Amino acid sequence: MNLLARIITGMLITALCATAGAQTYPANPIRLVVGYPGGGGADTVARLIAEPMARDLGQQIFIDNRPGAGATIAANFVVQSAPDGYTLFIGNDYLYGADRQIYNVTYDGARDFTHIARWVVASFVGVVSKDSGIRNVADLIARAKQNPKGLNYSSAGLGTGPHLAALYFSELAGIEITHVPYKGGAPAVQAVLTGEVQLTFSSATAVLPSVKAGRLVALGVTSRARSSMMPDTPALAEQGVNGFDLTYWAGLFGPRGVPAAIVERLASASDRALADPAVKEKLTSLGNEVAPSRNPREFEEFAIRTGRKTAELVRVSGAKID
Repeated sequence: MNLLARIITGMLITALCATAGAQTYPANPIRLVVGYPGGGGADTVARLIAEPMARDLGQQIFIDNRPGAGATIAANFVVQSAPDGYTLFIGNDYLYGADRQIYNVTYDGARDFTHIARWVVASFVGVVSKDSGIRNVADLIARAKQNPKGLNYSSAGLGTGPHLAALYFSELAGIEITHVPYKGGAPAVQAVLTGEVQLTFSSATAVLPSVKAGRLVALGVTSRARSSMMPDTPALAEQGVNGFDLTYWAGLFGPRGVPAAIVERLASASDRALADPAVKEKLTSLGNEVAPSRNPREFEEFAIRTGRKTAELVRVSGAKID
């Protein structure tokens, strides 16, 4: 057998093995890595969607929380995993340069991940404790100006969406507030509830239960217009913070090289999970807009486009490790 024949034979064997593997997928439980602690917005979304996906796929999907460093610890773990469809990741627009500007990461979102499906799009919400005496954005700005640097805000970690939202808010509002980073959205919200800090920006998923219970006051959403999920909460741009417009999304990824047939299997299961009325209602009630991508390619194009815009926002903001 000459060299060309051996090469062709090898390629055929590889293709046949990949096809056979895809046809039997999944044969084992699937790990879904979340870069934040349990109880936060990303964790809640992951669990809500993983359950119906697991039923569809016929295998358990277990959540593996690996918090820290703005979810880059989790992202690095996934990048180094085998591209067999058994290690997945819930990621967002920070994979495309924003994380590299803040943390010493070597991966590239556009190059090193397999894009599978977009899940949700949402706004951040600025919240304070009900005991703070602050009832709206004007109160917060007045308090900050009376006591420069006297107000603290928590975030889900350095360079995360909540951190960026607070940076932009302080810049556009002309105030100085002090950043206190936490390891995830849930502890950042808890810090406001306990009075450790006065303010945080968080996903609606993480704060709506406390807002509805009267323990937190929602000051405004970060999108340019009001969110259909929180129609009674005004946008920050409505309240004199002119030009404020910041949203985020979450989607499903794998490491680079996941076979196309497995990607399609996961994308189809994801679409069916998001179409489940009970899942959709729950996600919406927590402040998310259910926004499935048309296909993995469309998701990849969307993710790269919006991710590069976010990277530019981070660059302009000057967010960096203190």
